[in-house]
Amino acid sequence: MNKFKHFLNNFEYYLAAILLGLMTLLCFVQVISRYVFSYSITWAEELSVILFITSIFIGAIGGTRRNQHMRLEMVVDHFSPKTKAVLKVISNIVFILVCCVLIYAIWINIQNLFTYKMKTPILKIPKWIPYVVLPFSLCLIIFRLIQENINIIKDIKAGKYDNADEERKE
Repeated sequence: MNKFKHFLNNFEYYLAAILLGLMTLLCFVQVISRYVFSYSITWAEELSVILFITSIFIGAIGGTRRNQHMRLEMVVDHFSPKTKAVLKVISNIVFILVCCVLIYAIWINIQNLFTYKMKTPILKIPKWIPYVVLPFSLCLIIFRLIQENINIIKDIKAGKYDNADEERKE
């Protein structure tokens, strides 16, 4: 069960690595095909772009989990540890709201792509399929932010930051 929990906690890293590996392999095969056999695989570039964009959004989930998303750290560094924690919770809530707005806007776009049966130029797959990665990844980012907020709030209630405030004053 421990390995399964580890996998679930890190699955976005594994998925992003697999997608980047597939993209790299596909680009390598395309280069060899062009220069050695003088034959271009027409669908390779389109699939590489889809894999690359998907890996970026999946990787963003991992960045959020590691607190590597954009924030104004320079401003926050001047506050006490408890105030920093409260500001981090507020920052995460704002980030969640932004993600919700983006999910709504992207979902409307996906509905239009689905309704009008738009397809990619070369692979002829429905365009809504690659676009579904966007709201999916944003939902997982929201999930990771909620996890982080729960942990911060537990730490605040447990008094983890209270001692740090007293040490800072001394």
